[in-house]
Amino acid sequence: MFVEAIIDRMVFDGEKLSELMEPLGLGWKERTKKELELMEDLIPLLKKLAGGREIAGWVCMSKDNPNNTINEFNELLSIIQQAHKKVYSQINTALIELYWQIGKRISEKVKSEAWGKVLSVNWRAILPKMP
Repeated sequence: MFVEAIIDRMVFDGEKLSELMEPLGLGWKERTKKELELMEDLIPLLKKLAGGREIAGWVCMSKDNPNNTINEFNELLSIIQQAHKKVYSQINTALIELYWQIGKRISEKVKSEAWGKVLSVNWRAILPKMP
């Protein structure tokens, strides 16, 4: 049905290819790899079925494409993924520092004052109000 739709319209629809791959539940990197592998097999078939007519849009999926937009797109996605990892790492570092500061302050208060006895009562009253 996917191939027939391409030949009927003589237009390659990349979104339909993504929809076709969606049930596999792959991440963008694995899905792109599978799409390219599928296109390696599909392009000769599509060329044959098209009988010399041009199919609009499929050339961007071809490894023969001098502008190979898929590789450029993957490079951009890789940059985004690296930025996400960096942000997650920074967030984790900030949270660890926060928890360490809270623990240090509580520990100091418990040692220097009679905080231990009052602390449990106060925290029970404060915590339910926190978002």
